Amino acid sequence: MFDSLLAIEGARALPFLGQFLRRGGETSEEAALALGSSHLPAAFDILRDAWTAMRSPDFRAVLARAISLSRLEPALAWLLDIVSSGRKAEAIAALDALALHSSSEEVRRRVASAVEQREPELQEEFRKAFRMEG
Repeated sequence: MFDSLLAIEGARALPFLGQFLRRGGETSEEAALALGSSHLPAAFDILRDAWTAMRSPDFRAVLARAISLSRLEPALAWLLDIVSSGRKAEAIAALDALALHSSSEEVRRRVASAVEQREPELQEEFRKAFRMEG
C-alpha cells in the first residue's frame, strides 16, 4: 500500500508516511521499509529522525534496514558511523542493515574499517553478517 502511494505521489507522500512511524507495529515497519525503498533523500531524514525518537531496539533494527535500503551515500555513512562509534546494540543493528549490501566489495571494506577498533563481539558479528571466515 505505501509503495503504491509513493509511486503515485512521490515526495509529497513522505510526511504522511512519516506519521505512521510513531504508531508502532507492522504498519510502522511497512511504512519505514517503503520510505527506505523510495531512495528519496528526504525519506532518509524522516527515518533518521524516527531512529532518534524511538527507543525500541526491534523497531530501530527495522529503521536501520530501511535506511540501508535507501542506498543513499549519506545514509550508508550514517550507519557506518553508528557501527564505528554507537552503542553495541545499535552498532549491531546498523551492521546487520549494512549486510544487505554484503555483495558490494566497497561496502564490505568500509564496514570492516568501521569495526576494526570495536570489541571482539562486534567484529564477530561483522564476520557472520558478511559471511566471512574468521
